[in-house]
Amino acid sequence: MGTQAENIGAYIVSLEHRYYGKSQPFSTLSAENLKYLTVENALADLASFQVYAQSEMKMNGPWIVTGGSYAGLLSAFYRLKYPFLVQGSLASSAPVRTQENFEEYDRHVSLVAGAECQGNIKKVVSIIEKSLKNPGDLKRIKKLFLAEDVVDPIDFLYLVADAASIAIQYGRQESFCNALAHSKNILKSYAAVAIQSFELFGITPLQDTFQFALDENPQTYEDSFGFRQWMYQSCTQLGYFQIAYHTSALSMRSKLIDLNYHHAQCKRLFGIQSPPETDAMMTKYLALLLNPKASSRIFFTNGTNDPWSNLSILPDVGEQINNNNAYSVMKDASHCNDLGDRSANFQVIEAKQRFKNLIAKWISE
Repeated sequence: MGTQAENIGAYIVSLEHRYYGKSQPFSTLSAENLKYLTVENALADLASFQVYAQSEMKMNGPWIVTGGSYAGLLSAFYRLKYPFLVQGSLASSAPVRTQENFEEYDRHVSLVAGAECQGNIKKVVSIIEKSLKNPGDLKRIKKLFLAEDVVDPIDFLYLVADAASIAIQYGRQESFCNALAHSKNILKSYAAVAIQSFELFGITPLQDTFQFALDENPQTYEDSFGFRQWMYQSCTQLGYFQIAYHTSALSMRSKLIDLNYHHAQCKRLFGIQSPPETDAMMTKYLALLLNPKASSRIFFTNGTNDPWSNLSILPDVGEQINNNNAYSVMKDASHCNDLGDRSANFQVIEAKQRFKNLIAKWISE
């Protein structure tokens, strides 16, 4: 984004999302206090700031809104809801199809990993599942993962699955899978590369568990990421529950990671016992995104290796698209690949150039 902004002499304005980081309306993240954490309020915050910036900071030129992943969803929805404020939108890896059961995530990660790597990951999962019957064995395995503090065994299985998913989602499948392929002790090798995955994001294995998200102190999440806040959004509006795919041959996760497990986490963390309002979100936003009379000038970019692409809008997959928006599918690209500056992938470079051209077109119009 820095390069794109420099090309056209633009400012970059980045806002912290309500309830994340230091933007805390309350002293605790109790379920009651989190009730104002909604997509609608986040969009309204953006609009409120933009109007302020235009009137008080004299930032009156054309605005382009950008974002990747959840921020990509916000980018698309912002252009949809406030088209009079922004000229266009980049929605990179944007999961605009909100759904509760996101088993396609597991399937996609398995396919990108390849049969050999998937098999090695399943071996590790099987070893850990068997250890659940022997507390001593499970304790020894947790120690390998630096996860002795993780109490619930399925929480532990989830972080084991997440370590592989993080590596593959962000284009590190080769190094992750090679570590397993050339290993004499597959469990130790998996633990080592899992710890590396977490270290890249500056978190510990415990911080990638629902146990960690029980903490209601906002300061707990300032130096890691807003796991509790994100789970509240998942449990109320977005879903995105990453569960084991129903066909074992296309799954890497333990079958114990299912929809019931995720429902239990929503109850455990917030006392929420009803499913997230994903259908209402789809009705409110997706239907309009697909309507050419309601939506235009949104550029959806997705990588073929990105599991989140299953929830975006893709051309040429037999589903309805809106031709007033633009689309790029980048072969072998990973999650939000086009937002970075280092990729040598030709199709990623091409998508960046296309966005540059679209900016010029939107501004001129």
